[in-house]
Amino acid sequence: MNINNNLINLLGKKFTIEILSLLMDKSLKYTEIEKITKNPKTTNIRLNEMTTEGLIERNVLNEKYRPVVYQITEKGKSALKLIGKINQLKNE
Repeated sequence: MNINNNLINLLGKKFTIEILSLLMDKSLKYTEIEKITKNPKTTNIRLNEMTTEGLIERNVLNEKYRPVVYQITEKGKSALKLIGKINQLKNE
């Protein structure tokens, strides 16, 4: 069995699950995500880690001020489903 320790560690970090859950419904700008974490440094670190791991995608819009928008990937959706199944097991 090939276990991705980086992914498992990332899923356990503060705000990872919250950010993924929010991105399930719609793409969000950096500032919208930062409102949840209330910490620019943590937001930046977490988003970079999640992008590197392939859980989310970062897109720069071709608009005034070039806002950055994040959206969940298929890998991110799969990770959230797995977390949901783990939570179900925990409640049995």
